[in-house]
Amino acid sequence: MRATWGQIPQTPSVQDVVFQGLPLWTPSIWALEVSPGLLFFDDTTIPCETLGFHEVGVASMAASPVHARDGELLGAFLMYTATPHVWSTEEAAIFSLVTGTIG
Repeated sequence: MRATWGQIPQTPSVQDVVFQGLPLWTPSIWALEVSPGLLFFDDTTIPCETLGFHEVGVASMAASPVHARDGELLGAFLMYTATPHVWSTEEAAIFSLVTGTIG
C-alpha cells in the first residue's frame, strides 16, 4: 500500500519511489531490516543510510520498518521533508503512534 500527502518532489526518482516503493538494495532498506524501531534523519546529506534521497529532493526523513508477524521486512512507512528539518520530540511521538498502528 502506498499513500502520500502534501507536496512531493516531482523528480522521476521520487515518483518511482512513490509508485513502486524503495528498491531492496538501498541502504535505507538495509538499515530498516536491522533496526529495532524508528529511524530519524535530520539531514539526508550526512548518513549513509539515506544515500540518494538528497539528490531527489528529500532533505530530512523519518522511517519505520513494517514487519510481517514472522519478522520479515514487508516495507517501510516514511515521512520526509523537502527542506532541512530537525524532528521534534512531539513529531517523533506522533510518528511513533501512527507507525505503531501499522507495525
